[in-house]
Amino acid sequence: MWGAWRQACYKPLVAIASRQGWDIDSIFNAHPRLAIWYVPTKLRQLCYAERNGATASSSVSGTGVHLPF
Repeated sequence: MWGAWRQACYKPLVAIASRQGWDIDSIFNAHPRLAIWYVPTKLRQLCYAERNGATASSSVSGTGVHLPF
């Protein structure tokens, strides 16, 4: 699991990326204070995992089939 610091810093950026088409590089490049930094690998991984999770959950919920559990 990731630490509290990383969660506090990365979670808002992952949320922003989800609203911006998951392009974390363009978010960093567009912001003057972020543009000087590289996108951390862990942040890229979190965005990728969230994107895949969002895609999987939307494709599952979009099927119209509900299992009676």
